[in-house]
Amino acid sequence: MKKFFFASLMLLCFDVFTAISAEVIVFNREKVENIEKGTELTSTPIPVDPAKKYRIQFKGSATGEYTLEENERVRIMYKRYKANRLRFTFYDKTGKEFPSNYFDIMVLSNKIHEYVRIFYPPAKADTMRVFLNPVKGDKMTLEEITLKTDLEGIESQYLNTHATFDYGDLNTYGFSCGGGGKFYTRPDGKTVWNTGFIGWSPFFPVQGKKYYKFFCRGKKSIGKGWIWINFYKEDGGKIKNARIEINEKGAETILLMPKETAMAKLQCYYVIIEEFTVTESKNEK
Repeated sequence: MKKFFFASLMLLCFDVFTAISAEVIVFNREKVENIEKGTELTSTPIPVDPAKKYRIQFKGSATGEYTLEENERVRIMYKRYKANRLRFTFYDKTGKEFPSNYFDIMVLSNKIHEYVRIFYPPAKADTMRVFLNPVKGDKMTLEEITLKTDLEGIESQYLNTHATFDYGDLNTYGFSCGGGGKFYTRPDGKTVWNTGFIGWSPFFPVQGKKYYKFFCRGKKSIGKGWIWINFYKEDGGKIKNARIEINEKGAETILLMPKETAMAKLQCYYVIIEEFTVTESKNEK
């Protein structure tokens, strides 16, 4: 009986360890403190695969006037690239940088806060680098910086990134807000995306001539609010768009992708989104 118990316990521990270690760490740094000028955190370029999701996660704080504690309007200033930030840039196989395809994560508080961004690298990206870009006169401290791929959990279930907004309203998740829009946390603790006037999601991969199911839970913030899915070629050229439904219980829309479609993203007008998911569908019903 004892042998059976210990064998079962060892098997359980092995299963737990396997589950924990299934995600692949491709980069990590323990801590960088009081950084006052632009600094690269990567010593060599990190290989990436545009077909895979990645998650960069860290705990960070910043000093100076570009923090919420010193200036509550810093959430607006971030749109003007004035806040302290972590930036990752991407490069093709020749080492040439993609000039307009960099991602920023703004560090908006002088208190330690967790920041997370899940993303797909741009099409044809081969490597990436990670930088800290503090504002002149400010200092940044980051710890437990980790970049992973082969993601599990909710990120393995859906094609889009950040199906729900689980890391609070200091994160922007790679989404953009139009005028009057922001991420905010409701009294029930749920963080939601108020798109404002024309908000955008990040790109997510889809394939032409296939059906996909789009699920959206939320509500219109004004009577005429709407959501479109925009379809794009691999080179970024827009093909067309289609409208999808939204309601507070969750609405499903199944669409056939145009022939040359390689990626898509949301374009939203005055809606508040709690959850948005994309999965492949077998047919139009």
